[in-house]
Amino acid sequence: MTMTHTTVDISPPTTDKEYIEAFETDTNGSCLPPLATAIGYKLRRAQLAVFQDFQKSFASVKLRPTEFAVLSLIAANPGQKQTEVA
Repeated sequence: MTMTHTTVDISPPTTDKEYIEAFETDTNGSCLPPLATAIGYKLRRAQLAVFQDFQKSFASVKLRPTEFAVLSLIAANPGQKQTEVA
């Protein structure tokens, strides 16, 4: 099995021409970069998948991600005052 990885250059454009090319309209009339190569899009999709899994896993106890984070902080730092956790 051969795996291929697409390399995406996320460095900022350095010339005015590169800025313009980054937002040129493609053949479909869209001025957005292809979503398949947009790192922000991929990160958002991954975050949505994680949150959906979290919600399924903790639905029975009605625990939200923020509450989980606070409980994790309390568990890792017993004896802390509320102001120190915040």
